[in-house]
Amino acid sequence: MDIAINYTLKSVKDNIFFIEGRSTESSVTIPIDMESITGQKQTLQGSFVVNMSSYFEFDGSLGINRLQEINIDTIIKVEDYVMENNVHNIVKIVD
Repeated sequence: MDIAINYTLKSVKDNIFFIEGRSTESSVTIPIDMESITGQKQTLQGSFVVNMSSYFEFDGSLGINRLQEINIDTIIKVEDYVMENNVHNIVKIVD
């Protein structure tokens, strides 16, 4: 799944660039092969909806991200079942 993210430079202070990113909602439908407890196999249509947001603090002097934060929200729908998942990842350079 390709996810387009739009980045915005929010501010610059002491050669630190504060950047935010946000995706538009992306979705894809794919067939999912399932097997029941009784062993019966069937193919169901699964829908995946993904939203992403990010925040970066880029140090222009060092040429690296000193802080990177990414949030990924996913909703998976298969017939009457809905599963939601959130991944929050932070990477910070420690002095």
